[in-house]
Amino acid sequence: MQQQTIGFLALGAYCFFASVLGAAFARLHLTLSFLNFPIFIGEGLMLFCLGIACWSVYIEQNRLSNQQRLFLAYLGFIALWAGYDYCKSGGSPLALRNGELFFYPVFAFFAYIFYRPSFFSQKTVQVLLALLLIVSCMVGGVPGFFFIYFILFFAVLFAMFSAPWKYLFSSVALLLWPYSLFFSGARTWLVSSVLSGLFLIFLFLRYFINLNKMGKFLSGVVAVAVLLGMAFHFADKNGLRTLTTPVQIVRDYRRVENLIRQESPSFHPQILQVYSYNHYHVQGGLEVLFKKNFKKEYTAKNEKVISRNLQTAYNDILFRLLIWQDMLQELWENKSVFGVGLSHPQRSKSIEILNWASSEWENVGWITPHNSFLDMIYRAGLIGGSVIFVIFRILFELIRDFVGARSVTGVLLSGIIVYGLISANFLLILELPYYAIPFWCIFGVTMAYRRQLLLVEKIRPKRIVDSQRHMGL
Repeated sequence: MQQQTIGFLALGAYCFFASVLGAAFARLHLTLSFLNFPIFIGEGLMLFCLGIACWSVYIEQNRLSNQQRLFLAYLGFIALWAGYDYCKSGGSPLALRNGELFFYPVFAFFAYIFYRPSFFSQKTVQVLLALLLIVSCMVGGVPGFFFIYFILFFAVLFAMFSAPWKYLFSSVALLLWPYSLFFSGARTWLVSSVLSGLFLIFLFLRYFINLNKMGKFLSGVVAVAVLLGMAFHFADKNGLRTLTTPVQIVRDYRRVENLIRQESPSFHPQILQVYSYNHYHVQGGLEVLFKKNFKKEYTAKNEKVISRNLQTAYNDILFRLLIWQDMLQELWENKSVFGVGLSHPQRSKSIEILNWASSEWENVGWITPHNSFLDMIYRAGLIGGSVIFVIFRILFELIRDFVGARSVTGVLLSGIIVYGLISANFLLILELPYYAIPFWCIFGVTMAYRRQLLLVEKIRPKRIVDSQRHMGL
């Protein structure tokens, strides 16, 4: 078995267990006496894949492209930066913990160089993968992965069959899939599913469906109506109400802002001890993996959706807005062009005055921003903004080339990336390993699929230029 296949299977195994077991799986770790921080299974996988990648390059004597060299230089910079902040802060692992936000894109690199299309061309692998996706979605797993399962299933389905079978099986899957898993629970999954669904509907109607303008318009109206209808039917009704009543959010925001102004002159922040791994405290060892807690935020297909408390739902929105406001204000007041650094414990004055989520920031001495993009800018300033720009630039190029190649599978994979990036505006999708590592692996596989598509189908620049023209560029 080739070393690339071993690496790819290791990535696939991690992604599968992360999607089913979530934080319980990510907490598995190794503790070394000479280190003041644990080595979690995600970091172990990173080192393992790095070894395989180096060995593969050495054995096959492959030359890295300029883009790959630049990416490796970026990783080297992040490693030096995290090490410097670790030493500067007196050995605080918080620098390493926050550095993971910038380290995890390395999994896209691993997936890109390990990907071998011959592996997925085998019918047995395709059938097993399709069944695995169906079973995983039916049985349950970590919220947020169900939309990804859905899109991956259709990507595999279109790779396995030709017309008319792929259309027949697609129709059956569309009728039977448990859509409630997309829309119930956290508002992040609702918003991400709806916006990603609208994105895919637009692309397929605009570039793949051969109908006249009126036919495309009517098909679009029906598809959007079905999507929004399911979202309204399955969504947490109080959570949905908060998304459709911005006036109430503005009113509540002004109310808490007035309270914060009144309390601000007499406020003195507590002196708190800083701990590093808010999400990764390990309790109980390996048996955590097998203690299943089925108190989920989502519901099964035919179960009644239970709404959260309405005021709590509004406060969750205000909670994020206040943290983001304090982050930006801190950057502005300190003129932090290159961010606050990796070892700086984030504190929100507004949240502490209101005494919201005190059990979190009092216990660990810091708080999370619930926005991966803003966290990048907060930690790295212009460098973080540049990383975000590169991510979206690559995504744009992927969509452009897949549209030019008329690749249904490619567009579906791009839809998963769009879903993840939308979610990253409201949760730590690019920071928590059980979300971040699968996301970046899919990102890398999508880039590798684009590379193979351009090579095998001999897509020429003229075709890409035509796709740009169709997209209005």
